[in-house]
Amino acid sequence: MFLETTLVHYCLSQLGWPPKASFTVTPGDNFPLGAVPVVKKLSANELDDAPEDGDRFRSRWGRWAGKEAEIYMECFNVVSKLTATVVSRLGGMKMDLLLQRVEQLRDDLKSETFPEKLVRNPAIKSTVTPTGGVLLSTFNEYDPMSISDR
Repeated sequence: MFLETTLVHYCLSQLGWPPKASFTVTPGDNFPLGAVPVVKKLSANELDDAPEDGDRFRSRWGRWAGKEAEIYMECFNVVSKLTATVVSRLGGMKMDLLLQRVEQLRDDLKSETFPEKLVRNPAIKSTVTPTGGVLLSTFNEYDPMSISDR
C-alpha cells in the first residue's frame, strides 16, 4: 500500500490537485511536498454514498470536478512515464528497505536448499473425497485445492 499511496500523492501534485482539499488521513501516510493533511469527519452524505454538496465537491476536486474518470487516465499517463530510479527516489528510504526485503524473499524462494527436517503446516486440513481424491485447505477452508491420484 505504501507504493500506491506514494504514487497517488505524486500524481495529484503533478496534476494540480487543490492543496487546500481535505482528505482522510490513514496511519503511515506520506504527503507530497510537505503538505499538511486535513483530518476530517465524514458527512452523512459520504457515509451513505449520496452525492456530495456541489460547492464542497468543487472545492475538493478543483479543476477536476466532474472529470473524475479523466484524472484516473491522467494519473496513468503520469505513472507510466516514471522510471524505476524516479519511483525509488519518490519512495525514499522506506521504498529501498521494502525492495531489499522483497529481493531477499525472492532469493529465498529461488534457493534450492531445504531445511534438514520439513515440518507439516498445522493449518493444512485434508479431506478424502468420495472419488478418492483429496481436498487440501490451508488458510481458507472455503477454497480448497483438489488433488487427484491421476
